[in-house]
Amino acid sequence: MQKIEQNNTSGRTYGGESAAERLSRQRQTFMDAGLELFGTVGYRATTVRTLCKQAGLTDRYFYKTFSDTEDLLAAVYTESLDQIQAEVVAAINTAANQQLTAGQIDAGLEAFFSAFENSRMARVCWLEVLGVSPRIDA
Repeated sequence: MQKIEQNNTSGRTYGGESAAERLSRQRQTFMDAGLELFGTVGYRATTVRTLCKQAGLTDRYFYKTFSDTEDLLAAVYTESLDQIQAEVVAAINTAANQQLTAGQIDAGLEAFFSAFENSRMARVCWLEVLGVSPRIDA
């Protein structure tokens, strides 16, 4: 006898998107909302309700992707650092020779500090993650 999974939605599409594509889009929407709210009003003033309002999605979709606001903060922080690292590496590689040169160092530092011209990203990376929990501090 063949086993049938009742909750298998991976093959179903809605609005032209697969379940995985919808989940990915919803996750990114919450990531954008998190960066906006954590970077403007702060982590401690941000609730799931305000995140959902900013994202234009319900809490059902929030909890499908994140366990709580701390989980979202960790994801926003990690994505921000990954973006900054990619920009620094790209700047260094653009100025590349075989050896690390003063030009590469200058390019890397310029890219690093330029990334923090985004005040929301700067606030998340330098302020909002401090003292949240041992998990975030690690």
